[in-house]
Amino acid sequence: MNNSITNSIDISIDGEVMTLLPQKCIYFKKEKALVVADIQLGKTGHFRNAGIPVPAELAFIDLAELSKLLCDDNLNIKMLFILGDMFHAKINFDWRIFEEWRNLHSDIEIQLIKGNHD
Repeated sequence: MNNSITNSIDISIDGEVMTLLPQKCIYFKKEKALVVADIQLGKTGHFRNAGIPVPAELAFIDLAELSKLLCDDNLNIKMLFILGDMFHAKINFDWRIFEEWRNLHSDIEIQLIKGNHD
């Protein structure tokens, strides 16, 4: 068992096996897909622009964790489903971080199901 799925829980939904990962996402092996929600890109920049002192590093943490999963050869992820709230605010510096991150993972198809912030 690799590090990405250590401490995971397999569940079955209508005969399909899904793995609940400790990184707060779902791995759907049959479809080679990862399911996440509420990434809230831009939230750090939004708060900082409003004068709320949050560490700038927060903008990188979730994307770095997501990158670890997407690059895990044992998972072999081809698709990323984002279940709402991919973005938090208008374009700010955090979006440039996302653009760079997206270029690193251009081989992964992303499907967004819009949330109230998108």
